[in-house]
Parts: sequence; C-alpha cells; structure tokens
Amino acid sequence: MQFLYTLLLTVVFSAGLFAQAPAAFKFQAVARDDGNNPLVSQNIGVRVSLLRGSDSGSLEYSERHELVTTALGVFDLQVGGGDVLSGDMSGIDWGGDSYYLKVDIDPGGGTNYVNMGATQLLSVPYALYAANAEGGSDDQQLTLSGTDLSIEDGNSVDLSTLQDGVDDADADPTNEIQQLSLNGNTLSLTDGGDVDLSPYLNTALWTEGSNNEISYAGGGVGIRVSDPEDGMGLHLGDDVFLQSNLGAFIIGYPDNGNRWRLATQKSGEDLLFRSKPEGQNSYNSRFNFTQDGKLVVNGTSATGRLTIFQEGQSLGTGLVFDDGTANEVWHVTHGFGLRFHYGNSLRATISANNGAYIQGSDRKLKRDIADLGAVTDRLMRLRPTTYLYKNVENATSTIGFVAQEVQPVFPELVHYMEADDTYGLNYAGFGVIAVKAIQEQQETIDAQTKQIEDLEARLARLEAMLGK
Repeated sequence: MQFLYTLLLTVVFSAGLFAQAPAAFKFQAVARDDGNNPLVSQNIGVRVSLLRGSDSGSLEYSERHELVTTALGVFDLQVGGGDVLSGDMSGIDWGGDSYYLKVDIDPGGGTNYVNMGATQLLSVPYALYAANAEGGSDDQQLTLSGTDLSIEDGNSVDLSTLQDGVDDADADPTNEIQQLSLNGNTLSLTDGGDVDLSPYLNTALWTEGSNNEISYAGGGVGIRVSDPEDGMGLHLGDDVFLQSNLGAFIIGYPDNGNRWRLATQKSGEDLLFRSKPEGQNSYNSRFNFTQDGKLVVNGTSATGRLTIFQEGQSLGTGLVFDDGTANEVWHVTHGFGLRFHYGNSLRATISANNGAYIQGSDRKLKRDIADLGAVTDRLMRLRPTTYLYKNVENATSTIGFVAQEVQPVFPELVHYMEADDTYGLNYAGFGVIAVKAIQEQQETIDAQTKQIEDLEARLARLEAMLGK
C-alpha cells in the first residue's frame, strides 16, 4: 500500500547575532494511506535523511524515530533528536550548499520503509550568519595622550573637562588599591567594610530549599534524603510525572549498548517496554500494558487480557512452566493447535480444527511396547459410581470411579499428585481397556459361534441318520 504524507510545519528557528546553531529543528507531518485517509493512532517508524545538493544528492545525515500518530494522523519529531543511523548533524555546513529533507515511513512501526520523497529546505534551520560567521576584524586600538582619547582609525575625545591628564583628581595615588581577605564566611577590605557571605557559602554542599531538597553528601545525590545510598537516594512525598510525549526513559549501557526504553503510546494510554541489542538502533516491542488492564508480550496489539506473540513455533517461544526442581519444564506453544511438551517430548495437542484432545502416541515417542494382558475379569471388579464433589456450590451428580478402588485393579490408570496429596485417574486410558475387553468378548463370541456351528452340523447329521 502506498502511503502519503502532508507537510504541516517544516522548520522553526531563531538566532541572535553570532549565535550558535541549534542541535535540532522541528518537523511535523500527516501520514495518510493511498485513499487519502489519515493513519489514526498508529505506531509508525520514520527515517529522516538530509541530502546535499539535490533530492538525490549525497547522504549527509540520517536518523530513526518511533512515533505514534494522533487522532488526526499527525506526527511530529525533532530532526537531530532521533536515533542516529549515519553522519553528524553538528558537522553539516549549512551555508556551503542546498539541502533536502527526505522522509521514509514504515506504517507498521518497523524498518520496512516506504519512500515519501524529498523536499528542499528553503530556509536553513537557523541563521547561517549566526552559525558560521566569525568575530570579524573590527578591533581597533585606543590611545590616551594627555587628555586626548583617540581611536586607531580616526576620531578623538577631549577629556580635559573630566581630569587634568596628570593626577587622578583626588591628589592621593596611594588610596586606590586595597586588599580583600576572606575569614570564614566574612569578606573584608583593608580600609574597612566587610560582607557576610554565609547565605552564599555551603560547606555541606546542599542546594537549599524549604526542606533541604537536594544534597550531595558522600559523593551521592539525594532528593529529600540527607544521606543518599548507592549513588542516589529518593524520598518522594508526592508523585513523579514524566511527560512521555517529549521523550522516553532509557536505561542500559552507553556507546549504543544493550538498552531498555520505557515510553507511552496512544496519547499516554499504553505503557510500552522496548529493548534493543548492542550495536543496533531500532527497538523491539517486549511488553505493552494497556490502559484497560491488558498485557501484550512481544507485540503492541492486545486481543485479550493476556496476549503473547510467538516468534515461531519452536520450544521456548511460548509459555514455559518451571518448578525449579529436577523435573523437566512444560512448554505450551501455538502451532495451529495448542501443543503441550514435557521437556522436548510432545505430550498432547488440542486440535484447532475440532477442539479434540489428542495425546501424543507416535511410536518414536515410546519404548518397551508390549501387549496388554486380559482385562475382562479385572474390568468386572470395578465399581462405577455417582458422586458429588466437595466444596462446590450447586454441585451436580457426576459418574466415575474412585481412584483408590481402581488402583489394585488397574494401577496403570491411577496417578498420585504429591503436591496436592490426592489421587487422580487417567479416564482416557479406560478407552483402551474397553477396546481390549471388547476384543476378548469377541474372541469368546467367535469361539461360541464355532461351537454352535459344530453342534448344528452334528445335529444335522443325526437327523439325517434317523430319517433313513
């Protein structure tokens, strides 16, 4: 799909005489789809490039931004404030050539960019003269000869009305110089007069406020804490507000190392945790907490109270349950059906086609395969029952067996859950028992049928003999 953008605000700048170039300038645009509809409240990835000389000129600088459009499809950024991809913006010679701003957008928030084109910066983002001009060569020398004060390139001023050019007007050449001395917090002059500097001196390195808000004791920084621990101490009596539309909270290693980025999206509705590996510039979504209490793992779109986006169907990409013992871990993964692995072995699947519970039964999963012995006699010893479960309000009658009664007959179908100190039954295994019992009954029926056929044949022969 081709996406369009509409430029709303290109550059805002101001400069004073001999001012320095700003580190960034603002840019604002509207992202639209090919139907001219704005992309509303959508995560987008934006790559901004500065080209020299023409709209296809050499790349001087590029950076990436991860943004969320507003309800009108508007997004804004600061060119010079993104994650640097190449170049150094502070080294650009704005007065040496024309420059073009090229914008690429990925409407999915990644790096699959669509080229939006380039437009010339008709006004350089700051005053060229202020950024590049030197101090000039207007320095001139002042000369005092008697009472005439003259400037190097001409013109002079007669100072005879102010002093005679010989003395300093008070006839005392010894009283002009005095000595300053500091004793504690008191600054004194030789000939008298002193100033108390205690309001301005603080040997405890406190930045004073109504309650000594900030301290630097012991080499640490404390906010409402006079003795900070571990580099920084905070005692917060009120909330701390971070305005996330102006930036994000990033923690990690310097020099483009491993980092985590904490920010909001959808005008502050969702709290998004992203991370990036060392050496890369783009962040990947890891956790997203929505305002209505939903959690998304490895994505940004919540489709339920807990949404997990797998990176594949291999083990370790879904849920993992580990009890911290020598037991193998359980893996729950999505692969059209819902799969359950104990360690690396498939144990069961719930079919997405019809919801059937499918137990892993492949020959390669099994060992010590043997025929099941006779079951009919044992099956007749079982006692089918009806019962109610305890601690269940409005419980309804259930049919089944009591595990302790089944254990001496079919111990293979009884399981003891140590963590709960209770016994359970593998009811699915009774299907195999039933098949075996039917087979045994069929063998009996077949034998009886053969016997009946033999008896009928004998009877027929006897009747034939009597008939003669």
